[in-house]
Order: sequence, then structure tokens, then C-alpha cells
Amino acid sequence: GDRGYWGTGALDTQQQISVLLWPREQSCALAGLAAQGNQSWLLGVSTKPAQLLCLASVPAGDGPAGVAIDLGTARETPLAPGRGLATPRAFASLSSLGERMLIAGGSDPESGRPRADAELFDPATLTREPELLSLAVPRTRHAAVVLPSGASLLIGGESADGDALGSVELVSDDTSRSARALELLG
Repeated sequence: GDRGYWGTGALDTQQQISVLLWPREQSCALAGLAAQGNQSWLLGVSTKPAQLLCLASVPAGDGPAGVAIDLGTARETPLAPGRGLATPRAFASLSSLGERMLIAGGSDPESGRPRADAELFDPATLTREPELLSLAVPRTRHAAVVLPSGASLLIGGESADGDALGSVELVSDDTSRSARALELLG
């Protein structure tokens, strides 16, 4: 029919892709998590361990910072306050980067300005790294694709002026603290 779905997937070491889909027209109620105010949820799939990671875009005081759902057992592990994102960010991407998860760009929920940084999250320990990574350009509402090398390719999005970005940016685990951008459209 005409119904659309949002989804995410990840290629595992056996060259199989786990895919998660949910209807666009309905909210996705996971572990009793409900968005409040200007909060939304970032969703991503990690392969080591195989889990769905849901991170709150804006910390909710003493509420959960997110939840990790084991894809083999459906066991939910809530993230305690302070264990989610270091900085509030809406419309960011969440993708694998080696054995960690990369939370890149997005918008500051208060000012609406695109962010030029990223965070790393370890799905095995459910903790984030304290240091932020610098991106080459601020970007929000972009896509992220995990490449066979394990690097994450950030594609397009919006600039600080609200214009469409005609660039891609490569963030790789071996260049752990740098990103490279390539302008596609002039």
C-alpha cells in the first residue's frame, strides 16, 4: 500500500543484514519511552553486541537517557540519566563506527543551529566517550552509511543557513579524531 516505513540495518560479520522497520505514521513505543517537549529519539543498530540502541536527543532530568534492546533476547537495558548523549542534539545520525556508535551532527534543540561535532558511544559497556570529535562542517538532517571498511559516511543534510549540503564526510575509526569532507555539488 501507500504506507511508508522508517528503518535501519547493519551488516554483520557473517555478511547478513539485520533490519528493523517501523511505520512512519505511528509512534514507536519502546520500553515505555515517550518523547517529552522537544525531545526525540536517535535509533541505531550495533552488531557487537547485536542490539537496538535508542538515545534521547535531549536529556530528560531524572528520566532514562535511552535504552539498549538485545536483538537476540529482546532484553531491555535502560540507560541511567547521564549515560546517554553528552550534548543535546536533534536530527543527528547514529551509525556504527568500528565497534562503537557514532552520533554525528544534528541541531542544538534550543538554538536550532547545526552542530559540527560528534560523540562516540560504546554499545558493549553502554557508556559514551568524554571527548567530542570535530566534523569538517556543521550538518543536521543528514544520512549516515556504514561502509565495508567500518567507516561512517555522512551524506548531505542542512547547513547553518538552512541550505542543502552538497557534501559527504568520512569519519573512520583509524583516523579516530579527524573527519574528511568532499564537496559533491558546487
